[in-house]
Amino acid sequence: MTQTGVQILTAFLLMLPFQARFAELSGRQVALYLSLMVLAIVTTALMVAPVSLHRFLFQRGRKVDLVRIANRITGVGLITLGLLIVGTVGFVFDVVLGGPASWVAPIAAAILLLSLWIALPWRTRRADAASFEA
Repeated sequence: MTQTGVQILTAFLLMLPFQARFAELSGRQVALYLSLMVLAIVTTALMVAPVSLHRFLFQRGRKVDLVRIANRITGVGLITLGLLIVGTVGFVFDVVLGGPASWVAPIAAAILLLSLWIALPWRTRRADAASFEA
């Protein structure tokens, strides 16, 4: 699921320069867009890399290595995905509304992602560890 979402977001960003309104962006907005484009390509590469790794290591007795490496790559990919989502929210709100919305919206998105992607799993893992020890 994450791979598909990243690929769709990357495609969305790739299409933007071909829209009529793109010429109206400020220099700062163009720089942000280009930064997001680079981040989208990096994120796509990271999220697809475990698939390639699996193809090369499948049935070669390297399952432990495969899982360990894929887990690390995916972890880094989730970090870049979070940055990409927050940045894209900021970019869109800046272009559409400007002003305070261009920093309030990405902060809200960051809080949501941190809550669901870090705080919730961490809390669940702690609860599991506590029930295991009891």
